[in-house]
Amino acid sequence: MTNPAYGWAEECLLRFGAHPVQVVHDWNAAVHADEGEGEPERRAFTRPELEAFFDYADEQVVRVRGKGRKGWLPTFGDATLFKTAYGYGLRRNETRMLNEVDFGPNPHGREFGD
Repeated sequence: MTNPAYGWAEECLLRFGAHPVQVVHDWNAAVHADEGEGEPERRAFTRPELEAFFDYADEQVVRVRGKGRKGWLPTFGDATLFKTAYGYGLRRNETRMLNEVDFGPNPHGREFGD
């Protein structure tokens, strides 16, 4: 955000009368516990790989439901959970801890409706 190449500091100064400042530096940043975080086999999915994964999950729902088997609803739940975790940037444990009540309407956010 503070990199001058993006122009955010100037934009914030225009809009808010203040600009962001860098607070994390090499000397005060947390040290990575895992030295292998930058290994190629631990890279993020590419956009085509993500699309293929989500398409596959959706196809499994259609396949299971098309056979008339009763397991299609959990399959649909899995596909939805994958997309939710990705869409909200949830970690494994955050995803594991989700409950149905987490998806209810927010009484403090009435502008979003039901």
